[in-house]
Amino acid sequence: MSSITSTPAPNGTPSTSDQATRDVSAFPLISRLFYGSKDPQLRPHLLIRDPSSVESKLRKIVDDGKDKIHVISDFDMTLTKFWVPVGSGNSQDETTLRGDGLERNVSSHGVVMRSGRFPKEFKDRTDALYRLYYPIETSHTMTRADKVPHMVEWWTKAHELIVQLQCTKEDVVEMVKQTPVRFREGGREVLGNCREKGVPVLVFSAGVADVIEEILRQNSLYLSNVNVVANHMEWNENDVCVAFRDPLVHVFSKSELSVPSSVTLNARPNVLLLGDSLGDLEMSSGVPHDVCLTVGFLNHQRNKLEDEYARKFDVVVTDDVGFDEAGVLGVIDGLR
Repeated sequence: MSSITSTPAPNGTPSTSDQATRDVSAFPLISRLFYGSKDPQLRPHLLIRDPSSVESKLRKIVDDGKDKIHVISDFDMTLTKFWVPVGSGNSQDETTLRGDGLERNVSSHGVVMRSGRFPKEFKDRTDALYRLYYPIETSHTMTRADKVPHMVEWWTKAHELIVQLQCTKEDVVEMVKQTPVRFREGGREVLGNCREKGVPVLVFSAGVADVIEEILRQNSLYLSNVNVVANHMEWNENDVCVAFRDPLVHVFSKSELSVPSSVTLNARPNVLLLGDSLGDLEMSSGVPHDVCLTVGFLNHQRNKLEDEYARKFDVVVTDDVGFDEAGVLGVIDGLR
């Protein structure tokens, strides 16, 4: 197994992803697009287990150009940061503090949960659903197929709670204003550069699409090339949420099968996929592609998850760095 990295294992023996540093000049596209033609030691947060495969995928993407590619990205903790300064994130929950002046960023779900516009009963009932179903989602003894009905049940009940609130469009606007979400550095450039090149971006989430769209809108990032694939609210004539639109998008159903028929991607067989969880690798499933280059942001639990991420993602990015340091901007800038 070959790897490009500059971080040796502590005992001097390379681990699955930390093998001896290789000369990236043997892989010119990796060197130019991911490392900016710099010494790889300047970007130790990049882990590439199989550089030959990544080089081959990059060659196909670059040769085919901007008219043959689309970007698929998770929203929470991928387009957005994972760690933020204490006081600007999720400090209401002590388990999210890192201990060095940083805390977990607020998720799109957290924007709803922290809203002062909704009663405590809503938050209590939502927490009760989390305590019931989250252990099922993360169970190591249940199969994915066994988990899916429980996830459908969870999301359905959670949506029913939101509908019971008689949430309005104004509520969505105000809750986003109350709880700002911090984007990953370079996110504005990623979306903007894709728009300039005419590259569609699909933003996937199992959360509420209307909240995510409003977060993007208030940050001037809801651009013409961006489509949010998540759970959309249905509104009545008074702008009150009365239902959620089909299909239901839960943690195990984020895939291109959920993409609206109005979004045409058939002529774009190459994919750049960005995610922060192993489940995000499923976002490109259901639709055939020529090439899918996957970039995984390993934001925490590096010692526990690094080897598995390195086996399953083409490129692993650690330390919650921005899109420039992650090499993503380099790949997009390399499209012609």
